[in-house]
Amino acid sequence: MNRSYSKIRHIQEVNQRLENRLLNEQTPKLNPKTPSIPPVTTGGCNGNNQISEPIITVKEKDNIFTGKHNTFELKMFFKATGIVNEDFQKGFTVLKNQIMAKVSDPTTIGGIEINDIRSVWGSASNYYNAPLQPTKNNNGGDITDTSINANLEGPGKTNYDKNLKFAESRWSSIYNYIKTNGKSLGFSITDNINPKTFAYITDTGGCTDEKRDSARYPNPGQYAIISGEYRLIPSDIGITKIKKCINKLKVVVGYFTKKVPFPGGITSNTAVQKGHKCDFATFDVYCNNIFLATVNLNNGSHFFKGNSLAKIGAEPSTNTYCSIDYNAPTEEGGTVYTVLSLTNNGITEIIKQSDSGTLSFYMTGNKNALTDGGKVHGSAPTVLVYNALDKRILYDAQPGGFGTFVKYDTVFQLGTFDACPTPAITKK
Repeated sequence: MNRSYSKIRHIQEVNQRLENRLLNEQTPKLNPKTPSIPPVTTGGCNGNNQISEPIITVKEKDNIFTGKHNTFELKMFFKATGIVNEDFQKGFTVLKNQIMAKVSDPTTIGGIEINDIRSVWGSASNYYNAPLQPTKNNNGGDITDTSINANLEGPGKTNYDKNLKFAESRWSSIYNYIKTNGKSLGFSITDNINPKTFAYITDTGGCTDEKRDSARYPNPGQYAIISGEYRLIPSDIGITKIKKCINKLKVVVGYFTKKVPFPGGITSNTAVQKGHKCDFATFDVYCNNIFLATVNLNNGSHFFKGNSLAKIGAEPSTNTYCSIDYNAPTEEGGTVYTVLSLTNNGITEIIKQSDSGTLSFYMTGNKNALTDGGKVHGSAPTVLVYNALDKRILYDAQPGGFGTFVKYDTVFQLGTFDACPTPAITKK
């Protein structure tokens, strides 16, 4: 077999293996059954095509740790020659417009942070100074018969290798563009992002995208598809607004045998419970991935006998992010709860990690506390999140649904909600 064919097959096999690893990602729709069309090498590059407009998808998906995350897929198209930055600018401008269209008050948003890129699919047309051997047909499928392109330049030839480099460098070019020019468009990107990358040469009939016969080769070959996640950074206006909303935020985690009034005159509507008399109910509470405190709901014999592992978190205290008002049980099986109040540092840090003014709460069992063979009493907690200033209730429920006892690192998702809802939100 010709070495050029062997290298093409090797590229195809490597790319196929990489594709199979993307089990849970949204990937370009490929049609491997679409046959290749012999490229037009002479006299056929007479098209007059415009560069396609960017294709954008923006979604909000559930995430067990943060309640939600915002995802995007951006497909940008590039000219055969000219300044690629213009194409980047167009793509990210359209992406920003679509993201901001989902925001109710744009003045509260100071920027868009791209915090993860899952995959980048880079493609180049099969023309660079001359027609080149493609690695994908025009619909993105595998080429089943390489012999029809045998007379074209392939791996090891200068034009082919340079063109493939363009496809391979899509990600680094995009990353550098955002680092250099993103601020002017309202974008930033976190460091140390390492996406899965793929590179193809797409069959465009041996022509540039602009000159290809679009009737026979409808899809352009010069493109990049970027799939990733982003979060919205609050502006100064947004920070001020959120601070006012969460300045008196309270988080109550407890087990209640009767209704108890909390600071600000709030009472939980779902608080009364029965049957909790154990020492495997110590939990860690998080907001926007910031650890707030450990709360102790133990009210069993080990607690009253002074077992140190059953006493973790069983005292009033103040840490960097919140003050902890612990209310101990007076008898086995009795009411026990903790009220958390955010400190200024806690408010500031939560806002830094806020996505457009949202608060995302979750809990896990404390790994150092007493457990039942590594399990905690999952059905014990009642959680109430409210603002003592205006008595807005953001959350009032038993996260439950996990069974009586669950592994300590099970995530109890409390939900994601607007710090400043209008009207007030009550969740039960």
